[in-house]
Amino acid sequence: MKAYLLKCGQLNKSTNQFEFYDFDIFSSKKKALADIKNRIDVNKGFCVSEELINIGDVRHLNLQVTYDCMSAPFRDELSRPMKIRYCLYKKEMK
Repeated sequence: MKAYLLKCGQLNKSTNQFEFYDFDIFSSKKKALADIKNRIDVNKGFCVSEELINIGDVRHLNLQVTYDCMSAPFRDELSRPMKIRYCLYKKEMK
């Protein structure tokens, strides 16, 4: 059985590293990709870049999607630019 793990993260500007805060599991790659597209549309993402990366396992390439968007205004503050990253991993269950 195959499962797809989607990790969602945001760039921490003070450390210049992505901090992952949410994880979702999908039964198919098609559903995971549709969810990524929906999240980008909802966040009004721009400058979207997709990259296939290899993390240790040479049998599988993992998808990494990074894009820019504006944060939701909080109290009296204006929106601020954000950088979001989604990492999609294919996992096989035995």
